[in-house]
Amino acid sequence: VAVLVSMFVSFTLDPMLSSRWHDPDTVKPLEKRFGSKLLIWFERQVEAFSDTYQNLLKKALRHRVMTLAIAVATFVASL
Repeated sequence: VAVLVSMFVSFTLDPMLSSRWHDPDTVKPLEKRFGSKLLIWFERQVEAFSDTYQNLLKKALRHRVMTLAIAVATFVASL
């Protein structure tokens, strides 16, 4: 029941409140915020991770048989 209520809130209430409370005119540029260097560094790290993950997924899709073999071997080894 709790999961269903949470899902309902996430699909209805959260987007509505976000649309009402977000005012793009009041958002400062990232460079002028407190702790901006940390935020910029973190954003770059997330982008690098995302790029690496995307490349890994492309390789996995190009080599589907090998990917499946590794997944099955990992499953069998975990038994």
